[in-house]
Amino acid sequence: MRPFLLALLVAAPAQAPPFEHSVARVTAAQLPYSWRAGCPVSPAQLRRVRLTYWGFDGKAHSGSLDLHADSVQEIVQVFRKLYAARFPIRRMRPVDVYGADDRRSMAADNTSGFNCRFVSGTRRWSAHAHGRAIDVNPVENPFVSGGRVQPPAG
Repeated sequence: MRPFLLALLVAAPAQAPPFEHSVARVTAAQLPYSWRAGCPVSPAQLRRVRLTYWGFDGKAHSGSLDLHADSVQEIVQVFRKLYAARFPIRRMRPVDVYGADDRRSMAADNTSGFNCRFVSGTRRWSAHAHGRAIDVNPVENPFVSGGRVQPPAG
């Protein structure tokens, strides 16, 4: 092989893996901590969406979000754009991995969606309880209210 061709092959950046996603129904058994009777949506209304994302390590990863079925396509398009822009995400796991404990999930800088819970300090359902909210990188993008920051490392 000619030296200049070898140099081109060595210097060529690896092609990024394509953005991929898949959508699956979820059951109550798959939501052991984040869903319970009385939640404003049933498991049948939710979908587990598996998405490709860029990690803080500069590598492509795959993670999952639990979302309301009617918001899946819009959210997939948003994450497709984030992937194209190489926007980094620390991790993406359903909040059940953290026992549906928002504080633990946020402290782990976990990007998550559905969690049947009230708005902090109220008896009003959070948009998360409807599967229509996502916390993205909560350490870098913390919840701030009245001088309080969640998670504390945010």
